[in-house]
Amino acid sequence: MKKRYILAIIVAAAFGGCTSPGGITSSTHYLGNNMVTAKGPAEGTQTHYRVLFIPVGKADLDEAIYRAVKSAQADALINVRWYRQDFTVLLFSMHTIIVTGEAVTLSELPAETGKK
Repeated sequence: MKKRYILAIIVAAAFGGCTSPGGITSSTHYLGNNMVTAKGPAEGTQTHYRVLFIPVGKADLDEAIYRAVKSAQADALINVRWYRQDFTVLLFSMHTIIVTGEAVTLSELPAETGKK
């Protein structure tokens, strides 16, 4: 019976995955005096791997943001949240950064005319 518990612990340690919170922010770009038009939800990911503890590639938050904006054909994201998912199988691991938010397009406000 002890052997089964030990085997279960070894299997649980060898195969694992988790999700870690990253952070939140109001927007990915300075909105300034621009008019903002919502386009809908957007999501972008960036993944890197480790094989035998050696990193292959780099999980880049900026690249995940770029992919989210590009997928929605937008200019920026508002109400942005990001988190990280990790998955490990023995000596191989996969780390993914996921960015979600509301895609928006920006356009300049017309210049004010008239007397004050």
